[in-house]
Amino acid sequence: MEEVAQFHATMHARGMGLGDVVTRLNELASGYSTIEWWGTCEQLCHGDGPFEADFRESWRLDEREEEVEHAVARRPIAPEEMEEFIEFLGAYGY
Repeated sequence: MEEVAQFHATMHARGMGLGDVVTRLNELASGYSTIEWWGTCEQLCHGDGPFEADFRESWRLDEREEEVEHAVARRPIAPEEMEEFIEFLGAYGY
């Protein structure tokens, strides 16, 4: 985590915001990897941005056999869902 903090501080000192950093990292990793979103678990669980809401909706639709209303599927992660959601995050992308 310390290396990430140092990297962020260096980029900030160069006048680069988080969006600039993500863009630059995606340029460097082109053909290998792409960062679609960067944030905290709190933001992913409770944020109202399009990526966060889309991600939660996708998780809920994948995890449940019955249909879930669009607005319900996009809502923040409830405390009783947190353990299952975190398990999903541990395997996401593999």
